[in-house]
Amino acid sequence: MLFVFNSGKNSYAQNESLRFEHIGYGEGLSSESPTAIIQDIRGYIWISTEGGLNKYDGYTYTKFKFDPSDPNSLSSNFIYTIWEDKKQGFIWLGTNDGLCKFDRYSEKFTRYKPDPKSKFADPNISSINEDRNGMM
Repeated sequence: MLFVFNSGKNSYAQNESLRFEHIGYGEGLSSESPTAIIQDIRGYIWISTEGGLNKYDGYTYTKFKFDPSDPNSLSSNFIYTIWEDKKQGFIWLGTNDGLCKFDRYSEKFTRYKPDPKSKFADPNISSINEDRNGMM
């Protein structure tokens, strides 16, 4: 069944033409299972997956992965969520092994893991948010 409504007013399409591309595993994404996507303030697309972090500039991917010999790499390749903070523009990642902060200038990660003896010792970070005062 098709319903057509006409209010008698003219409507116009946008003059801009939108372009859609399929970007997936076959095009260079680090995993077939994306978990979150954001576009940062600079226009880059960040895609978290079960196999690492991907930054897409519209043409190519930059991949970031856990490296056990590099303390400035991701804490885990399994990333649940991504957040860009409004104050300093850091990219924050919730992983199954704690929280990571990505500094885009140094291209290094800082790892934050909960104290195993604390009340909130579960390292799975599945959600990140920020209040209007910039507190995460």
